[in-house]
Amino acid sequence: MTDVQKEELMRRALDLARKGLGMTHPDNPMVGALIVEKGKVVAEGWYEKDGGAHAEVNALSQLGRRPKKDATLVCTLEPCSTEGRTGACVDAILKSGIRHVILGAIDPNPMHAGRGLDKLKEGGVSVETRILTDDCEDLNLIYNHWKEQGTPFFATKTATTIDGYVATRSGHSKWITGKEARLDVMYWRRFFPAIAVGTGTVLRTIQN
Repeated sequence: MTDVQKEELMRRALDLARKGLGMTHPDNPMVGALIVEKGKVVAEGWYEKDGGAHAEVNALSQLGRRPKKDATLVCTLEPCSTEGRTGACVDAILKSGIRHVILGAIDPNPMHAGRGLDKLKEGGVSVETRILTDDCEDLNLIYNHWKEQGTPFFATKTATTIDGYVATRSGHSKWITGKEARLDVMYWRRFFPAIAVGTGTVLRTIQN
């Protein structure tokens, strides 16, 4: 498999991971996974919601059979190595018989960081890393910040006129940004489990 092919597969895994946008809070990342046999994607999975089965397990479930000997697992994030509400993904991979894994990013969670790789290698699995790592890390910037810094991730959104106003002279609200910008804001809101707004916005919403 060439580097170009690996990157194409990882982009597909990233697309799958984004399907979990806004559903993996409060303490889990978005993850996408593919199972590839002879260069062909035969199963896909992503982390669909908090508390549900992880991407790797979902891909294995979709496959519905034992992977072939040449099978490769492509995953945007290092598989978890500890058992919580679900079993450890590393154990599921080892049990499946897959012997080659391609990863995008290492999990910044101290409970997992690097342990999943070590357990896979100890189990006889060859592991490739650093495939579209920047894209895979950027996918979970809020999760990564929380795990690395232990503090909430804040983002500020403002829409003002060039002279600093947010309404007309009469005080009536009016669109300042264009349609594309408003749609982009709605997209980004799904990344955040909490949104802070002014009292006026809340009161006006209740009144309407």
